[in-house]
Amino acid sequence: MHEFRPPAVVEADAELLHGFRRGDADAVGSLIDRQGAFVYALAAALGGSDRADALTVHVLVQAWRNSEAVAPGSAFRPWLAQLTVRVASHEGVAVAPPAADQLTDEWIDAAIGDEVTWPAPPPELRDDLIAAVTAEAFVAPVAPPRAARGESERAWLRPALVGALATLLFLLVGTVVLSFFGGNEAGDERTVDLQPTGLVEGADGEVTVIDTIDDLRFEYDATLLERRTDGSFYEAWVTTADGELIPLGTFNGGDDVVLTGAVQSPNATELTIGLSAASAAGDSTRVVPVNIVASADLQE
Repeated sequence: MHEFRPPAVVEADAELLHGFRRGDADAVGSLIDRQGAFVYALAAALGGSDRADALTVHVLVQAWRNSEAVAPGSAFRPWLAQLTVRVASHEGVAVAPPAADQLTDEWIDAAIGDEVTWPAPPPELRDDLIAAVTAEAFVAPVAPPRAARGESERAWLRPALVGALATLLFLLVGTVVLSFFGGNEAGDERTVDLQPTGLVEGADGEVTVIDTIDDLRFEYDATLLERRTDGSFYEAWVTTADGELIPLGTFNGGDDVVLTGAVQSPNATELTIGLSAASAAGDSTRVVPVNIVASADLQE
């Protein structure tokens, strides 16, 4: 989208991007205040209101991870629009146009309408976004630009060797600990069997579980699952070892259902698929699966 940006705004955006890359909470909050409603509106248009919160969080975290791709002073909105489409597509949302680089102002305007009609993000979403991005920056801070490191690079050898040895030791210890507790590494793939309850037909089969760096990815061929024609839909959840329920998303059958959840394999105990009524589509207060149609043990 084309925005008129006076020189003062361009300069302010460059400073804002600098703070955002550092994971500065004030800069993250400023970016959310200026662009959060746009990202939320596009996420809701692509994935529905029930997935807009999670998609918006994922987009902002990915924005921090890929912030080096934005030139200082560049407009944020076109970049965030492309990122939102990519994240939604990666998480199983059917997106047209299929590629983010095919976005046009007309397509975005048609998807989200005029700004006065955008859905209002939940008040607590701003705090969740700031916490997610600043936590990510704390765990994996972005390295300063090469030019900013100056003469200090000449004394890099000894710290680099010490860091490499420390990293190797950490990886060895981590591998032993993960093996002891039955953990999985990023890229691991396995299948689990769905156990149907008999509520609907075709709710059995296998689910492929893929470990990524940040979450679990579930791929399910739901071709034989009874499709809903009354407005109801299926919801998927993961139960953690401490009893927390992590929503994965919704679907209505299909041969390529892809769901993701912010949970790691050692902490994921059960996958549950429930059937929700059409009236629950916009209800953000639901915290438990209802009318369970199938479940799978993720610890077997």
